[in-house]
Order: sequence, then C-alpha cells, then structure tokens
Amino acid sequence: MKKLIVMNLIGAAAGGFGTYFLLDYFQVDLSLNTLFWLCVYFWFGHYLSVFFHELGHLAGGAARGMTFYSILVGPVLITKERSKTRVKWEKHGLSIGGRAAMYPDLTERKASIEKQLYWHILGGPLASLITGAAALIVSLVLHEVWLFVFAVISLLAGVTNLLITEAKDAIPDGAALKNLRNPLTKEVFIAAYLIAGNVREDWSELPADIAERARKAITGFPENMMSLSIASALSQYDMSRGAPGEAVKLLRIFVMRTPDKKKRSIFWEQTYANYLLACYMAGETGVELSAIADNVQKRDPLAYEKAQFAAAALTGDHLKAEAALKKAIACSSSMYALYGDGEMERKLLKRADCVRKSVTA
Repeated sequence: MKKLIVMNLIGAAAGGFGTYFLLDYFQVDLSLNTLFWLCVYFWFGHYLSVFFHELGHLAGGAARGMTFYSILVGPVLITKERSKTRVKWEKHGLSIGGRAAMYPDLTERKASIEKQLYWHILGGPLASLITGAAALIVSLVLHEVWLFVFAVISLLAGVTNLLITEAKDAIPDGAALKNLRNPLTKEVFIAAYLIAGNVREDWSELPADIAERARKAITGFPENMMSLSIASALSQYDMSRGAPGEAVKLLRIFVMRTPDKKKRSIFWEQTYANYLLACYMAGETGVELSAIADNVQKRDPLAYEKAQFAAAALTGDHLKAEAALKKAIACSSSMYALYGDGEMERKLLKRADCVRKSVTA
C-alpha cells in the first residue's frame, strides 16, 4: 500500500510539473490543434524513452561482457541469431513496453555472472534518468516542447522502474535488482542466465551440472516468476532426454500452487502445457489433467494448443490431437519474444507425437 501511495504521488508530481511548465514556461494554449500535437509528442516521446531505456540495458550488459540477443520496443523486435540480424513485427510483443535480452559471458572474463546481470538490469533505469535529465536541460534552453515531453516521460520511467517491485507478466528492474540482493532469488536469476547462455539450438547443449543447479534453485524458491520459466525449460530438457517422469515431478510442485486466473502471469500457461505433455509422455493419467487443460488460457496460443494436444492424446482422441498438433506447430513461430524461432518447441511436439503414434500403431 505504501509503494502504491508513493507511485501515485510521483505520478501526480510529474503531471503537475509537466502541466506547469507547458502552460507557464512554454506558453502552450489548449486549442484542439495543440492538444493533437501534444498527443503525438507523448506517443513519440514514450516509445523513444522505451528505446533509450532498452539501449541502457544493452550497454550495461555489454560493458560487463554480455552479448546481444534481442531488443523489443513495442511490437518491433530486432534479433541477432547465427550472425544474422532480423527486424520483425511481433504482434505478441509488448505493446507499450520493451525488453532487452542478452547472453551472459560464461567465461566471466570481464565480470562474474552476478555482476553482469546487475549492470545489465541497472543500465536501463540509469539510461532513462541520464537521457531524461539531459533532454530536460536542452528542452528548456531550446524551448522545444516535444523534447520536454520526452524528458518528463524518460525521467518518470527511470524512477518508476526502480520503485516498482511487482508486476504480473514481467519482472520490473527494481524487482530484479532486489532479487539479486536475496541469496535464494539471486541463485534463481543466475540459473536462468546460465541456461540461456548454454542453450542456443537444442536442449542437449545444457550441461547436466547446470540443469541440476537450476533444479535445486527453483525447488528452494518456487513462488518466483523466474522459477516458472526455468521449470518449463527444465521440463523440456527432461522430456528431450527421455525422462518425462522427472519433468512431471518437477512441474507438479508448481501446478499444485495454481493461482487465480486474474493474478497469474502468462508463464503459467506454458507451465500447465508442459506438465500435460510430460504426463502424457510419462504415461500418467488422471481426471485432474483434463481440468488443467481447460485452465490454460488462449493468450499464449502455443501453450493453449500444446495443452489441447496433450489432453486429446491422454483421452485417446487422436483426430483432435492431430488437429491441435498442427495448430501448435503453426503457433510455435508466432511468438518470437517468448520462444525464439520455435524450433525447440517443434522438436518437442514431434517427439510427443512419435509417442502418440507408437501407442496407436
């Protein structure tokens, strides 16, 4: 409650500050034409501030040895894979936000994994505060309204990103920095980046000791959002190496903690889908499995269709399973921000379908 009050006060202060300068210093009138251009300035300033914020994340990580993977600004995604840079329109991206992803330097030549993460995370808010302060000074000197609007948005973004410690579908910078100060959650973060740094094209690239370290980290702190994504990753690793029973055992810890639909993050959809797939591949059955499938929401189309495939295969409805499989494969390449090019998802789905075909043969 205290943080909510502080956030509201900061927003009110920024709004009052901006309004005062626009009306007094810049002598802005309130005609329809002026209001139109203020809306344009706000839209442009917002995405420009997001862009500089994400550049700050990239700069902070690069300074400590991390390498570029992708940057997402609204629906525009820029990625670099296999020495190829691509620009995509990601319709399932963050419509008003952004994200910068980097691979850690596993050799720790410039800094430890922990310090790499720290500067990668801190770089975003620092960039917002620095560019915002610089833009504010220049806007007042040059009397540029659009630059002033950008400055206020950028400064507000820098402050709020550090203060916000909770969000449903993402881990804000402030929350991430807080997690790095906690021994339990710090280990979860490090484990996630060790997996990302080792696995590029196939789960066989993941060293067994890293997988075991990640497994211990998330079972010790299963309530963390990052733990969910690691659990899904490890379940796919287990299924890919022919140990679906291990995946079932791991994911059951999370599935039994199912939160309310309105409160849970998007990462739960993939957790449910992987649990159902692992149950099918391990030969587990149960009435509750169909209820879990019904609980998967369509906001993650791949997870939804994967869950439908597993549920249909579990009940022996092979026509429905085949239809869901085709849809899941089609969806696998439509959410690059979450699944990359989807190749690893397709491999897993085909492996599960081989199990289905062996049963029906």
